[in-house]
Amino acid sequence: MIRRKLLFLYIGLIIMIVFTTFSFAVENTDEVLKDVKGTAYEQAVQTLLEEGAISGYQEGVFKPDAYITRAEACVMIVKIIYSSKEPLQSVKNSSFSDMNGYGWASPYVNYAVQNRVVSGYGNGVFAPDKNITYNELVTMLVSAKGNTAADLEGVWPDKYYEKAKEMGLFASISNEVEGNMEATRGNAAIMICNGLIER
Repeated sequence: MIRRKLLFLYIGLIIMIVFTTFSFAVENTDEVLKDVKGTAYEQAVQTLLEEGAISGYQEGVFKPDAYITRAEACVMIVKIIYSSKEPLQSVKNSSFSDMNGYGWASPYVNYAVQNRVVSGYGNGVFAPDKNITYNELVTMLVSAKGNTAADLEGVWPDKYYEKAKEMGLFASISNEVEGNMEATRGNAAIMICNGLIER
């Protein structure tokens, strides 16, 4: 009987330690920032953390050099621009055939599509796991500010790049961001801050 009580006590202690460690990794901003501290990404990542638009990985890093997917970009952008009291879950489903397993992103994708921030690839496909290109990210951010294709002169993607420069999206980005290149998490954080955060 005593042995069983000690076993339950030991298990409870382990659960408490694991929970405390996990909470620290997610909530402690300094820990999450350890791989961006002192870099060009630090201020943008810190701002987006405070806005609740992003979170770090459990090991306490942001992975700024990793690529960002279309689903992840939608979540980050919508968390900044969404202001309605209506729950995101009540937004009309966009009915993409390839969103199975993306329940965490579906409401954000649906909202972004409904508000013309992003679109699919046709034939009911969104490609949520595809790494987003700078062309696509720029288009999303320019559109998130209420600009439509009809408002901009020229052809895609050039007209969106011109607007992006006017908006200052590329400020503080020192490396190359060619249109068809896949966007990194660090650059995406900077661009989202530059375009959508009021300073």
